[in-house]
Amino acid sequence: ATISGAVDPGGAETNVWFEVGTISGWYALSVPTQVIGATAATTTVSVELTELARGTTYYYRVVAQNSVGISYGSERSFTAQ
Repeated sequence: ATISGAVDPGGAETNVWFEVGTISGWYALSVPTQVIGATAATTTVSVELTELARGTTYYYRVVAQNSVGISYGSERSFTAQ
């Protein structure tokens, strides 16, 4: 499954990752994605998740951190096929 999220770096170099788990609000796994350069443009980031348990619902959110602080995206979910 591919998960994605949008990040607004606000003009500062930004580290981006996803937090993933099987319980809403509790994320057991951090999946690094990339570093976004110092840009003012909103950027879409994504990562491919493998070895998922079929029929299991996964919850995730994108996280971005830069010199301004840390920001958490809204939680989303999907069920592995």
